Amino acid sequence: MNGNDPSQWANWAGNQTCRPARIVAPRNVEELQLAVADSAAAGLGLRVVGSGHSFTPLACTSGVMVDVSGLTGAVAVDAELSTARVPAGTTVRDLGSSLWERGYSLLNQGDIDNLTIAGALSTATHGSGLRLKSFSGALRSADYVAADGSAQSVGSTDPTLDGFRTSLGVLGVLTTVEVDVAPAYKLRERIEYWSLDEALERWHKEMAERRHFSFFWGPQDRSLGLYGLADPARSSHDCYVKRYDELAVDAENSSCPGQRIGPAHEICPMQFDDGWHELEYFVSFDQALDATAEIRKVMKRHPDQAFPMEVRAIAADSAWMSPMSGRDSVSISVSGIAGTDYWGYLHDVDSALIEFNGRAHWGKLHFMDKERLAKLYPHFSDFVNLRRSLDPQGLFLNYHLASLVS
Repeated sequence: MNGNDPSQWANWAGNQTCRPARIVAPRNVEELQLAVADSAAAGLGLRVVGSGHSFTPLACTSGVMVDVSGLTGAVAVDAELSTARVPAGTTVRDLGSSLWERGYSLLNQGDIDNLTIAGALSTATHGSGLRLKSFSGALRSADYVAADGSAQSVGSTDPTLDGFRTSLGVLGVLTTVEVDVAPAYKLRERIEYWSLDEALERWHKEMAERRHFSFFWGPQDRSLGLYGLADPARSSHDCYVKRYDELAVDAENSSCPGQRIGPAHEICPMQFDDGWHELEYFVSFDQALDATAEIRKVMKRHPDQAFPMEVRAIAADSAWMSPMSGRDSVSISVSGIAGTDYWGYLHDVDSALIEFNGRAHWGKLHFMDKERLAKLYPHFSDFVNLRRSLDPQGLFLNYHLASLVS
């Protein structure tokens, strides 16, 4: 909720607000079932919120908002299958710690770790690594509450699982998820500053050989500083480069800045201050260098929007609505400065990436519409048909999602 107005909900960035008719925070599946059934009986739409980290209005509703942060509990690891069953409200941070205590680690994660696991799965949240999939790619099965209030599940052999892997919260309310995990491992961090030419020259080698490789680049002296990444000794054309390699669990820890060694779930996250509103599109890995060059041109035409772009590779997955569905991808993210009129800039980025069949991150600002989605996602009609069959009354839609997947 917004501290200044208890009747208004706001996301973490403050760019999305709404006034739900009511907010409920179920502590168990039974309370959630009751909330869903009551919403349907009252003719109120229902949307789920986890950490509220999306820049898009995914969670917004004038009906019932369900806060799943109370759906937590023990994480159960199946050593034979290398999977973990996780309550939907568990944060990525807490999941990483819980797995570590049991001798396991997440397969991959991104810069932000206060997301709920349900939210990360539902939006195909990702980290980096050409051999590593997004959170969605790790989903093996799920329990959920359906639109009629019943408790349901989707298993590993169910042909609709790829729909649930990036569900956008429109197929049901996830309660427990089963995800693939890995034996515990540590990461060695290498933070360096390279020229843009060097980053591009080493692109293919680093993408192929590193567990994680990504970089930030900005066209202005202050660009990296806006994310707290600047080094005063470096030029405005340098890149902030992140490289991570896997180490054994018994490797000695290090807290040396830029050269840390530690459990993967502690090394991956970055700390950011708020102050930007982000757009992120994904293009095929084969087209990524050309797409990145086009976005650099757009950024130079908009010197008032100085946040750097971030570039990361992610492996293909099979989720119907994942931006990485069916293709190894590179994500290109840019940000508008909060408090400014950044829409012209973001529209230009969007226009530049249309020719590269850019797909949007569901939790970031974008300009997708139903027609574009139908062209970009081979299984779009499968997803829409599944949504209609599971929720024919559109209980889980809001105005934003109704325009995209109704």
